[in-house]
Amino acid sequence: MKDIIQQLFKNVQCHWPTSTKIAENSVRLDAPFYSNVAESARISLSSCSLPTSNLSEIAKVFALSDFSLGRIPADEAHGVPFYTFSDILEHDPSPTMFLSKKHEPNLQNYIVQEGWILLSRAGTIGNTFMVGPELAGVAVANHAIRIVPYDSALGALIYVLIRSQLGQQIIGSLMYGAVVDVIKPAQLENVLIPIPSKRIMDEIEARVRGAVLARTNAIRLNRQADKMLHKSNALQQLRTQSTEVCSDVFQPTTFKVLSKSVWLADSDAHEFRLDAHYYNPTAALAVSNIKKCPSNIKTIKEVANVFMGPRFKRNYVESAHGVPFLSGKNIVQIRPALKHLSNLQMAYMQELIVKRGWSLVTCSGTIGRTCFVWDNYEEFAASQHILRVMPIDTEIDPAYLNAFLASRYGYEQILRFRYGSVIDEITDKQIGQVLVPCPSRKEQETIGDMVRKAYESRAEAIRLEDEAQEILNKELQALPEGR
Repeated sequence: MKDIIQQLFKNVQCHWPTSTKIAENSVRLDAPFYSNVAESARISLSSCSLPTSNLSEIAKVFALSDFSLGRIPADEAHGVPFYTFSDILEHDPSPTMFLSKKHEPNLQNYIVQEGWILLSRAGTIGNTFMVGPELAGVAVANHAIRIVPYDSALGALIYVLIRSQLGQQIIGSLMYGAVVDVIKPAQLENVLIPIPSKRIMDEIEARVRGAVLARTNAIRLNRQADKMLHKSNALQQLRTQSTEVCSDVFQPTTFKVLSKSVWLADSDAHEFRLDAHYYNPTAALAVSNIKKCPSNIKTIKEVANVFMGPRFKRNYVESAHGVPFLSGKNIVQIRPALKHLSNLQMAYMQELIVKRGWSLVTCSGTIGRTCFVWDNYEEFAASQHILRVMPIDTEIDPAYLNAFLASRYGYEQILRFRYGSVIDEITDKQIGQVLVPCPSRKEQETIGDMVRKAYESRAEAIRLEDEAQEILNKELQALPEGR
């Protein structure tokens, strides 16, 4: 038996657990559970000067069944928005689908409420989100553990602790799985939560509440900007166009394209395309509506310089010795977990750096995701899979341009250009052909100011959460009285 344990633990920095310790922890023999880092985190919480409670004593912890019978979808008018865990971690989340209000039998089980804490429990473990007003009452996938605090101050405390380095180290030690990492609610129930004084609890709660409201305000501002963009250009809201089904047997989603349309598309956008999505009726309607609107119509290449980052071999280092590096997925996340490129490498690759006022657009894999560089990623490096859209200030308000690229009218135009048999791609020249309606400069700036304020609110949310973290860390590090 000793030989087996030695084999399990020899490649992990950990202390030797006693048989009693193993028995106390459900006879776990996986070495990461007993790692020095995890054990140090547990000792730090149990030996701090603050009183502690098990998580189960101050909150209800549960998850939905892993064996879902499926989800019954509906259209937007007859459904409840449904989000995956990845969706809710985005700075402006959009639902993956809608669950039927009438026919989905498990609908109420999926619903989350304001103040709940959601924790990812499969794949990437430990991502944490507090539900704010904008997502209260929506449906969230069963891959999120629900933590329902018994009061708001406790909820803020739990949220900050779980997101802390100590919290993440403990949660990381609890996960298991040979292929996909998993964690269950029962494993969280005995996690120790230090309870500081009421004054400290109130300070933490005030900052967490402020962060949630700032993030909610950012979402509202972005949606107001989108509405104003439509109004200023006299554009109706773009809806997915129904298509004509040509087969009564398989019922594929198909539509007819006249040969004349192919030749016209070639002369208009300099593309001779035979792939069906280039003639998507929704994208065609977007182009048609823009051409009819009263605003001045320009192309992206007329109002901005668009270019791609170079391909290169990445040399990742610790954060203290590198520049934060953005992937396509990172640019839409609330708090992306970033890798860092070596300072030595970056010394001769300054073309990777993104600047304030630029728009970033994903151009490989998931196409058309956008981000505005404003109080977030200034002087970060970005992947070659992200297009840089550098606006010409005399031609267009930079934030207005971002609002358009993020709108349905911008997105559908970008998406129609995609190509690739396995991985979707678009080029800088293709995005340069996208049509942009340009109202008066005053209207552009009004819309642009909403976008800028939205990004400033997101930065404020991060700042407030960091302050809450610092307050808790200081309390955890304080020595007991008399020492």
